[in-house]
Amino acid sequence: MNTQNTFSFNLLKYKPFLGYSLVFVLLLAYSCTKFVGLNQNSDIVYTPSIKTDSVINITNQSAQISFSIIDSGNLPIISKGICWDTTNNPTVLDSVYYSKLNSKSQSIIIQSLNPQTTYYVRSFIENEVGFRYGNQISFTTNATYIPPTVLTRNATNISANYCAITIKVTKTGSLPISKYGIVWASHSQPTFNDSIKITSYNTDSLTKGFFNLMPSQNYYFKSFAINNKDTIFGNEVTVRTLDQNPEISVSEAENITTNSAQIHVFLNMGTVTLLAKGVCWSTNPNPSLNNYFSKDPTTTNENFIANLNNLVAATTYYYRAFFITTTDTIYSQPDQSFTCLQITSLPTTRTLSISMITGNSAQFSGTVVSNGNAPITEMGFCYSKTPTPSPSNGTCVVTNSINGNNFNYTATNLDNQATYYVRAYSKNSVGTSYGSDSSFTTINANLYQNLYSANFTNSPNVSGTAIIQVNGAMQYRVFLTNNFTSTQGPDIHVFLSPTAQPVIGQAIDLGKIKSTSGDQYYTITGSPNFNTFKYVSLHCVPFNHFWGAAKVVP
Repeated sequence: MNTQNTFSFNLLKYKPFLGYSLVFVLLLAYSCTKFVGLNQNSDIVYTPSIKTDSVINITNQSAQISFSIIDSGNLPIISKGICWDTTNNPTVLDSVYYSKLNSKSQSIIIQSLNPQTTYYVRSFIENEVGFRYGNQISFTTNATYIPPTVLTRNATNISANYCAITIKVTKTGSLPISKYGIVWASHSQPTFNDSIKITSYNTDSLTKGFFNLMPSQNYYFKSFAINNKDTIFGNEVTVRTLDQNPEISVSEAENITTNSAQIHVFLNMGTVTLLAKGVCWSTNPNPSLNNYFSKDPTTTNENFIANLNNLVAATTYYYRAFFITTTDTIYSQPDQSFTCLQITSLPTTRTLSISMITGNSAQFSGTVVSNGNAPITEMGFCYSKTPTPSPSNGTCVVTNSINGNNFNYTATNLDNQATYYVRAYSKNSVGTSYGSDSSFTTINANLYQNLYSANFTNSPNVSGTAIIQVNGAMQYRVFLTNNFTSTQGPDIHVFLSPTAQPVIGQAIDLGKIKSTSGDQYYTITGSPNFNTFKYVSLHCVPFNHFWGAAKVVP
């Protein structure tokens, strides 16, 4: 039996509509599906078959794809290759590589990919009937690796037995730094086999003091940073300790409060006789014993801590350590400074914005500009229908939605088409601080507002704009507008879908398309999670053929 007879037999069941049915079947085959058909000589056409084999040699920008032709069919092959995209089921309308090789098994390298991105790839083969796709394989490109860089700064506070080394992470790189520190030795190019100081990474800059060094000795210091891929060393700094002469040095001020601070003093007395030692301070540079001073109660050569008390809040002080011998008074050089903390005050709070306004709800945003030098114990919002809302004339709520100094809250059960006033507030040990008044009016429950929108892109069958709208009663709908048009097709439906090409059973079917052009609405039942359902898609249901999509949610 030839193929012409086969078609005549199948269509006899529809004899009254034979002419129209044949035209409709041929149109459907052309527009929505790829199928086994007939060639011009009325021979049976065998569909070609192709397989996507593997993805290897994945880098941050490329991958090697292998595929093989299982069956070439009985028609000449027009083209073959692979296609890929960042969404499921890529086609030749996406990124494509046409192979010119004649072998059945082939390997192709695709390039110009984005780092740390998941791609989907399929092989394809084409004859005069159409395209046939192989199985899909997904892969994720590697992230671009950037190593950290760390700098070893010149030493400070050098004495015969001590120096301080500061290191700075100038670039963290693409992976988190877990630890960093300093290696040092009395020879060049120190390593982890020598002395080491290491700490967890919690700040870009780190200063370490090195005690019990030998006088008149060269020491070599190198910074390093560690992530889960590398250990990176910085530049090397050479330090020569001073001769064994009387010396004194001090640390940066620590434990600074509104009226006190602590200073660490480091002594190297040599062979002189020590009569007294301590710290002097003033609000002017180069303080001396003519200003305020504190003497250490002992006269040994040991290091000590000086406590500076009865200071004035928010005031800058200069300080130097000293020691007194039988012949001289020696001061540490140069002098250093610190500023006492300000006295604790009320926090400063700001009402930032009001958004997501519906017929019965709205979202408030605020921030703590300053905590007043005291921990914030509570933050939230007061709102009412009268200005300057407070606990006495409105509703006050504490929020747990905090991002750094920013915080927000969604108020519900508001009255429809009513004006409200909102103030952010925060509390510390001193009291409560309010932001300025902001007002808003809830919308009409039946009035729709645009929530998300996007144009149909990479959709040869569809153009225009898809908009997700919501009204004050929290009812959602899809609005197709802006000269919306769609090509004709059998049983085209509108979907709300997690992917551009909807999967039946996983996407929300909003019904059959109402018109191939012009403004039209589609009701969404319930309140879908738009973080999941990001696409408004058109799809040919009976033939499972993708028609077009707009990614409305970023």
